[in-house]
Amino acid sequence: MEVEKLKGVCMHVLCGYKHRDIAAKFGISASLVSIIKHRLADAQLTASTEAVSKVTAMTDKELAAIVYPTAIVEQLNEDKNIKVGRPKVNTLMPDFKAIANTILDSHVSKKFCYIDYLSQCESQQLAAISRSDFYAKLNIEMKRINGPKVYMPQEHPYGNEVCIDFILSTIVGKQYYLQK
Repeated sequence: MEVEKLKGVCMHVLCGYKHRDIAAKFGISASLVSIIKHRLADAQLTASTEAVSKVTAMTDKELAAIVYPTAIVEQLNEDKNIKVGRPKVNTLMPDFKAIANTILDSHVSKKFCYIDYLSQCESQQLAAISRSDFYAKLNIEMKRINGPKVYMPQEHPYGNEVCIDFILSTIVGKQYYLQK
């Protein structure tokens, strides 16, 4: 979610607007508005002018830490979107770019690369990411490397004819019947 959008939702919650009205205005679900309201209440920010001024004075990371308490709030990207990551304690993150290049160059299977990744995790005594997460992130990287699929349809104006030459099969067929 964009930082400005999150601040706007928080301000509307603290001003006492209805959940459905806030959801309709910002294009989010009413249940998300309810979750944000409860997270603000957990941080002792309830509907008051004092709470509005506190939220206005907060940095983007502080506000994101209140709304996403169990997540690691990483730096904001260029689009001013809050990038949230889940804590990964003792997890070995694979180099998906190198793995994708290996698959494309050496024609090894994704399963082989995942098994190799699991053996690296075991040798370094670190936890591994799930197989589905591994495959999903690997597919994203492979699509990034390969680029978009380009289709070049052949279009012919109406009235043009296609000539198909069946003479070879006819000659072969006649020779077959003549030999019997």
